[in-house]
Amino acid sequence: MPIAACGYARGRDIFCPAEIQQLQASITDTTNRLARGFLTLYATSLPDLPFEERLEQVAHQDRAYAYALLHGIFADAHQDPRIAGLGHHPRLMAHIQRLVAPRHII
Repeated sequence: MPIAACGYARGRDIFCPAEIQQLQASITDTTNRLARGFLTLYATSLPDLPFEERLEQVAHQDRAYAYALLHGIFADAHQDPRIAGLGHHPRLMAHIQRLVAPRHII
């Protein structure tokens, strides 16, 4: 699979459903922790919505708050072991190696 001109490539079947659920749970946990730390009421973060809808629906209510949550997720979620381990995920790393060959990833 070649890398597109914009620098992105899409892979399939890299993560199993359980791994995707773990990653989503990590981001949800980060979102909840951040939302509890803001002065804005936690309920405003719409914690009962599904992962796929939550930030989009928050943005419909308060775009600035959604951006604050999103930037907090970007700044902090990588600390969670469920996400930090992605650099050692065998299927992901094999896919990346195929994309950048003959260069080597350290």
